[in-house]
Amino acid sequence: MICRHYGICGGCTLQHLSYAQQIASKEAVLRKLLPGFSPRFAPIEFGSEEPSRFRQKVAFVFQGGVMGHFEPGSNRIVPVEECPVHSDRGNQIAFALRDRLRSAPVAPGILRHLIIRTTQNDREAVATLVVTRNDKSLRKPIRSLLESDDRPDGFFININEKLGPFMLGLRRSKSTAAATFGRLLEASPI
Repeated sequence: MICRHYGICGGCTLQHLSYAQQIASKEAVLRKLLPGFSPRFAPIEFGSEEPSRFRQKVAFVFQGGVMGHFEPGSNRIVPVEECPVHSDRGNQIAFALRDRLRSAPVAPGILRHLIIRTTQNDREAVATLVVTRNDKSLRKPIRSLLESDDRPDGFFININEKLGPFMLGLRRSKSTAAATFGRLLEASPI
């Protein structure tokens, strides 16, 4: 399974290898980086097929209204329309929110990252939308997601106004739920 974004998207770099070769490559890199350490990865059992939909951490970045992944070695965003290594439910939530954000007049420069964690069986999911500030333009698209069948079981808004290597702002998160979302955003800034 090679994703149509492979090669231009920096999210995956080893799809040209079989799963067994990917594991061996990762072990070799760790041995080189950590001399004297003998890592052993326990492969995930997928039967006879090559693995897909196995990542329970779904992470996307926003730039200029586009959601995707960074190009390898750059800060340019590759718009992603699918991610075959992310869990089905994680993708479903991410693309549902992306579509709602696209159709809303969200103020420029607000959106930073979307991080979703799912259980291995996709029964539970928690999403965190990382933004530069608590902005009223986020209310409608987030409320729409939380009132839909695509909603996650938990939803957080995290404020990270600083550029740099960290996705999350360390001190400013709010948990929301469909019933309380409007009151949280209408309250004083998080």
